[in-house]
Amino acid sequence: MSHRLDAKFLSKVLSLGLISTIFLTTSCTRSPKEHYLFGEDLKRASKIYSTQPTSMKQAIFIVKLKAPALLSALKENKLKKIVDANLVAIIREEQEQAIKDIKSVSPEALILYRYKMVLNALVVAAPTKDLPQLKSLAQVVDIRKAENFERPMVLNQHESAKETNLLEKNSILFIGAQTAIDKNMRGQNIKVGIIDTGVDYTHAMLGGSGNVDDYNQVKPNEEGKFFPNLKVVGGVDFAGSEYDAGSENMANRIAKKDNNPMDEGGHGTHVAGTVAGIGDYENSYDGVAPAASLYALKVFGASGSTSDEVVISALEYAADPNGD
Repeated sequence: MSHRLDAKFLSKVLSLGLISTIFLTTSCTRSPKEHYLFGEDLKRASKIYSTQPTSMKQAIFIVKLKAPALLSALKENKLKKIVDANLVAIIREEQEQAIKDIKSVSPEALILYRYKMVLNALVVAAPTKDLPQLKSLAQVVDIRKAENFERPMVLNQHESAKETNLLEKNSILFIGAQTAIDKNMRGQNIKVGIIDTGVDYTHAMLGGSGNVDDYNQVKPNEEGKFFPNLKVVGGVDFAGSEYDAGSENMANRIAKKDNNPMDEGGHGTHVAGTVAGIGDYENSYDGVAPAASLYALKVFGASGSTSDEVVISALEYAADPNGD
């Protein structure tokens, strides 16, 4: 991966259909104080932007810095690729200095994310009038406004599985994966991240009971007893229910991360079932890799669109899900 790979390209790859990503196995060192979301800035965000005049224009920018991303400079160590510890320190130092410089030229700027795995960049919410000063900073090699893309839709299915021929609806046959299944290649020891609207982990095909009462007990944005499970083994809600990248209210355009990636749109659950669902062959059938484990990486709110910076956050997690 070239370190010149930019944020727009990364997110648009996903929007074109790369909704599920196989996690990359890497090792890196993280400072206990280091995190992607800056809590104090996020707490201030709703007050700052909701009280500003509507005539004042703000935007979210992805600010790419000079050092390469960690995944573009992996090192070999006993047949295993690991990140460069020196580069980790270089990125941290460069980002810290860039944050100071950003605050000096744009006092109202909020630092929302710090990326290092797939991209060495900061995500900054700032007045658009400050863009020339931000571009002029010594560490900055590229800066662009985060772009939005619409949530995927699920088509209504009026016919039940019992009224159709399951073999004709089977994804395995449709994509020609039966040969792999016949050789018992069913996704064993594979972890797949579903970067989408979330995953309904109470669904019977996805490790849940299938009980509607269980589903109704789940409160989005609050941790509960049904997640994780044996199929959906982990995940994060990178958006929050109120998030909508296309909202006129700037506060709602800033994602609020939580640990409950329950699907609030339906599409992510559909994709998860296609990838690794476990069917009963009466009302449903197996996904392409039914033995695979799933991670639900939710990048949409309850309604509306998402944006580059939230999707890239999910990619950062996918590159280093255990944070080591």
